Amino acid sequence: MTPIEQTANKLEFKSSLPPLARLLFLLFGLIPLLAPYELLIKPNWTGRISIVMLFFLVISIGATIVSLFFIAAALLGRSQHIQFDASNRVIRYRYKTALHPFREARYDFSQVEALELKTTAWDSSPDTYSIILKIRDQRDLTLGDFVSGPDAEDCLAVLEEMIL
Repeated sequence: MTPIEQTANKLEFKSSLPPLARLLFLLFGLIPLLAPYELLIKPNWTGRISIVMLFFLVISIGATIVSLFFIAAALLGRSQHIQFDASNRVIRYRYKTALHPFREARYDFSQVEALELKTTAWDSSPDTYSIILKIRDQRDLTLGDFVSGPDAEDCLAVLEEMIL
C-alpha cells in the first residue's frame, strides 16, 4: 500500500521505486542479452543463412525486447509524490526517474476534471483499488494502492470534499 499522510489541510500520496529495485531491474535486463551473444555473435557463422540461424535470430530478437523492457523500467520508473493542499487550493506533483532529475508540476483545484475509483481484479489475490485523478490537458495520475475498497472510498471522499 502506498504511504498516505494526512493533516488538517494536506493529503499526500508517496510512491517510490527504490534504488535496489532499479538495480535489480537493470541486472535482470542484462541477463537476456546473453542469448543474442551466445546464438549469433559467439558462433563462427560461415555467412550462409539457414533455418537454424533464422530460429536463433527470432530467439535473439525476443530476448533483446525483454532486455529493453527491463532496462526501460529501471531507467524510466517514476518515484512520485502527490500533495493536495486545501489551504492554497493546489496540487503539487513531484516526480523523478533515474534519467530525469527531480521535477515538479502544480495544478489548481479548478483544473481537476474528475476523481474516480478504479478496481483491479486479480485472479490469484484479492482486488486492489486506486484513485484516478484526471487533470485538464494532462495525463491521468494514479493515487494510492488500496487493498480495501472502503479505505479507498474514504480517501476518495476526503479528496472530493477537499477539492470541492
